[in-house]
Amino acid sequence: MNENKAVELIKTVVCAVLLVSLVCLCAIYIFGFGGVPNAGLSKSVMAALKRQSSKNEYSRYFSADYVIPEFIGVVSSDGRRVGAFADTADVKVRTLYSGFSVYLKQTFGGEGKVSSLSRAEGERKWREVLSGDSIYMDFCGELPRSIIYFMTFPDASDENVGNEFISELAIFPVGEPTVIKSTDVYGGETISKLYAFSVLARNRHGEYYLFESDFVPKTFTDVYFGMERIFSYNMSGMFSFEFDYGDCYTGMTVRTEDLSAPEVFITPRDITGSEEATSRMAEAFGINYEKSARYYESDGAVSYIEEGHNIKLYRDGRIVYTVTGNAGGVRLNSGSGNSDIYDYIGMSIKLIKASGAGDNVSLRLRGIYRNGKNTEVVFGYSCNNLSVSDGDGGLLRFEFSGEKLVTAELALYDMQSTKRYAGCPRRWYADIYGIEQSGKGRLIPLYVVGDGEKAVGASWLFAKASEVNEK
Repeated sequence: MNENKAVELIKTVVCAVLLVSLVCLCAIYIFGFGGVPNAGLSKSVMAALKRQSSKNEYSRYFSADYVIPEFIGVVSSDGRRVGAFADTADVKVRTLYSGFSVYLKQTFGGEGKVSSLSRAEGERKWREVLSGDSIYMDFCGELPRSIIYFMTFPDASDENVGNEFISELAIFPVGEPTVIKSTDVYGGETISKLYAFSVLARNRHGEYYLFESDFVPKTFTDVYFGMERIFSYNMSGMFSFEFDYGDCYTGMTVRTEDLSAPEVFITPRDITGSEEATSRMAEAFGINYEKSARYYESDGAVSYIEEGHNIKLYRDGRIVYTVTGNAGGVRLNSGSGNSDIYDYIGMSIKLIKASGAGDNVSLRLRGIYRNGKNTEVVFGYSCNNLSVSDGDGGLLRFEFSGEKLVTAELALYDMQSTKRYAGCPRRWYADIYGIEQSGKGRLIPLYVVGDGEKAVGASWLFAKASEVNEK
């Protein structure tokens, strides 16, 4: 009995000691950090957490598929120039971009060094870079560096990635190479040169940027620039090209007899007769399909109206969403009161997916634009990596004001490639060259929406550059 009492006494003493220790630790924590301005710290931490939460919410919609370049070319100082606009049976532009984008990881990221070049210096450097070994990329519109980076590397945690707008870039070797000697299968000596690399980029407003990395490759397992590495990628089916007039300013001159793309059936998607598709579209924009008022037009269009917003569906596949008051509107998840391009682009993709507009089609981000105080995000369709145009530029357009979507215009199409290949007709004119030299646009191959009754082949059309002022 005495032994049991002794054990209980020991337990009681131990518990008391632990309790005193806990009280002391709490006192140390409270008084040790009592000088920290808790209110200010809490607000800043909570704001950062909300902002990061918003970025994480939308970043799960990010994908390199939205920023795949329209054209990728490989330039060799020995005269080889091969490139690809369209996917073929032998080469996919998406695969090339996936391989070559490793050079953007260290140069476009937050740790890279950025320099802004004058127009004269940029043009000189541009000609110099593209006259030697390099990789050339032409994007679908002008896109912020941060968007190209985070779309390509959705899991990247880099901060402070800039928003310089970019339409074209060239990746090139820099510095003295790391030389590695080895022996081939025949016993002969081989010498490999592993170069560091930089990226020179520009936009259609004559702004040039140089992105540099201090990384120096040491082994074959490192990311390095070397033509033997670059030409190890499958480039079957790529065509030859030259840079226009040799000045590397306006783009490329293509031997179009080598360029072909599959013909495509492009059909407007009429969802007015499908209750499932119609309800999905309306509810994606926050409109209660069952309870909203609906009006039928003589042309077959139907509108769904709720207080503060409405959506109108046309028979030709056009969808128009409009906010009419403060009560309605799709609101963003930023929670910070200061939404940015990540929120706007992420919400646009979320709406495209939720509405079904992106089902069974490939999407490309075409640009982010200022419309007064509002911001517009424009997406388009692509097929075989060629853009699809209905003559109006962006096929999926979203306009945001502050934390809210205020308008959206969507054009719904279904696309199906045939097995017939059609060469792109060559349409190069002196006046077009003059416009291109001014930096106001370029010629690109794309699919033009037809009547949906017959397949269409890719055509060369002039794409006018748009003003982009989001900074």
